[in-house]
Amino acid sequence: MILVIKWQFQVIILMHHVFSESKAECGLSLVDQTNLRIIGGRTAEEKEFPWHAALFRYNPRTKERTYQCGAAILNEYWVVTAAHCISRVKSSLLRLGVGSIDLNKIKVFDLEKSLRHKKYIPATYENDIAIVKTVKPMKLSMYGHVNNVCLPKKSENIFGTATVTGFGVKQLRTNPEELMSVEVEVYQNSICKKAYGKKFRKGMICAGSERGGEDACQGDSGGPLIKRIDGRAILIGIVSWGVGCGRKEYPGVYTDIKHYLRWIQRFVNTSRSAKIHEEEGCAKAMGKGNSFAIICLYDHPEKGFTPNVSKRHNVYEIINTQVATHYLACC
Repeated sequence: MILVIKWQFQVIILMHHVFSESKAECGLSLVDQTNLRIIGGRTAEEKEFPWHAALFRYNPRTKERTYQCGAAILNEYWVVTAAHCISRVKSSLLRLGVGSIDLNKIKVFDLEKSLRHKKYIPATYENDIAIVKTVKPMKLSMYGHVNNVCLPKKSENIFGTATVTGFGVKQLRTNPEELMSVEVEVYQNSICKKAYGKKFRKGMICAGSERGGEDACQGDSGGPLIKRIDGRAILIGIVSWGVGCGRKEYPGVYTDIKHYLRWIQRFVNTSRSAKIHEEEGCAKAMGKGNSFAIICLYDHPEKGFTPNVSKRHNVYEIINTQVATHYLACC
């Protein structure tokens, strides 16, 4: 342990240096979201939902891509989607598109691997979640065409108004090439259970409209359901399943992201090539000998010692100056 105030000052400077050079912060987009009002939806604007990604099935013989599902960008390498979107498809036959609301202008990445939840059950859509990794990093930028979405805190209130995006159907039997968005209401679980009975399982949430006509639909699968909290987009769900499209008695069902936070971070945070620490905004402060501390801006700590930390004007300060030789997570 090191107990000197001088070391504390170094940590503050390093943290400020890292954040000032960061080109991306999660959940921020260029378009004002205050008046947001794909069945029943509207065409999105460029840079409005920069975390929305598109999964394609690639045909090596014809070299053509077919739109498969939506996904949400977690960091420069990883996206999260629904497990049913990648089942029965090899990673080598999938492509990821980002950076535009137009499928014809989207930037395409090859995929290195895809991971489904090991307890995914196709018949019931339980644990309908998967993550996929690109071969090359996506270039994230705050207020740009490509950015990552924020993950929720365990204590986050996810109920109320939210927004779902997708390239799926705007009307039945149509398939738009532009990204659509629609505002929905995230219901309490009691309402979801009333609609679906035993089919509504743990790890699911539901959302829709009391008047109907506003919902995610086929082709929107895997796409993000976001809630605006303190000006940032928080990923609270991914499109999973439902009965019909936009039916008021049957709200859309989504995979509950809060339920799978540990599962996501188990894979994404342990990948060396994902560089999760640099992306989240971290500083490494050297002490005497081999002692060091790494303080990262994300919600769920890894193994190790976490010091007492406060947030003041976007600068993170160690209050008690304790230092450990493990990765540290804070705030």
